[in-house]
Formats: sequence, C-alpha cells, structure tokens
Amino acid sequence: MTAMRLYSEYLLPRVYDWLMDRPFLRERRREQLTSASGNVLEIGIGTGLNLPHYPRSITEITAVDPNLGMNAMLQRRLRTVDLRVHLHPVSGERLPFADESFDCVVSTLVLCSIPDVERVVAEVYRVLKPNGRYLFLEHGRVAVTSHY
Repeated sequence: MTAMRLYSEYLLPRVYDWLMDRPFLRERRREQLTSASGNVLEIGIGTGLNLPHYPRSITEITAVDPNLGMNAMLQRRLRTVDLRVHLHPVSGERLPFADESFDCVVSTLVLCSIPDVERVVAEVYRVLKPNGRYLFLEHGRVAVTSHY
C-alpha cells in the first residue's frame, strides 16, 4: 500500500471523523439539519457524520464526495440509520444534476477543502429549486461575491 493511499483511505478518514464528531459539532449538525426537507443533496458527505441528524421525514439523500477513502466509514454509518444514500464520486464544482433538481442542499465543514468555493456555491444555487434551502455549517472567512 502506498503512503498516499494509506493516508487517504485509512488515516485521513479516521482523523477527520474523530475531529469532526465533537459534542459541540454534533449539536450544530442537529440544529443545521432540523429544517432539511424534500429531495436533499449533500455536498461532501465524507464519513456520514450528518446522517443521524436528518429529520425522520428524509429517507433518501443524494451525495457527492470525491474522496472515496471516506467510503468505508460512510458505509458503516449507513448501517446505523434508516437512510438510503446515492453517492456520486465527484466534486461540488461540477455537479452532474439538472438545474432546479433539489429542495435542499447541505454542506457541513467542507468548503474549506474546496479550491473554488465560488464555483461550488454557484452550482448549489443552480441545482436548488426556486425557494429551495441551502443549509450550511462552515467556518472561517468566506469572500464570495456573486449575484444569486
């Protein structure tokens, strides 16, 4: 196993999961997802830390995440919830979905890892239905200047 593969498939997912599953972040996730409804797209599902916090009315989620190294932990977490996830191994900068496809888009602590944040936000608003909701929990300073 190469060092890069060991890092991306074993070390990174475990460290990410441990760091991002702190009690105060769990509470923020729960608050963030309370208003999720309809057809949901999650940008950067990672190890699936959001899954236990979706309302019971959500039974199916479409998700994108280019890091398939997180997939083993995601699959384990999926066995603990009553949700079906359709995972697309792509980045948020080029979503393979039609315009106005989703009622709700979710991103949680992921924009800091994406080189072109402005492009991701443009894609989010492209795939959101009119009056759709973008629920995000992010950190840091964001300098996005676009007209949506």
